[in-house]
Amino acid sequence: MKQRLLIIFSYIGTNYCGMQTQRANINVKSIQKVLEKTFETVVKHPVNLVLSSRTDKGVHALESTAQVDIPEG
Repeated sequence: MKQRLLIIFSYIGTNYCGMQTQRANINVKSIQKVLEKTFETVVKHPVNLVLSSRTDKGVHALESTAQVDIPEG
């Protein structure tokens, strides 16, 4: 069984390629990749963040949202 969480977050995007993970270049730094790695560190399991929007390189955001499913146990 999974627990679904809504997260609300803000960020300064100056040092990021954008909000979404880039499939064409997995080595670029995105907000999604950083948030997923952070959740994985806490829950000790891979997670997939589902974003509610996108931003371009260097763009900042206030009160952006995403959902993440956390496995129980």
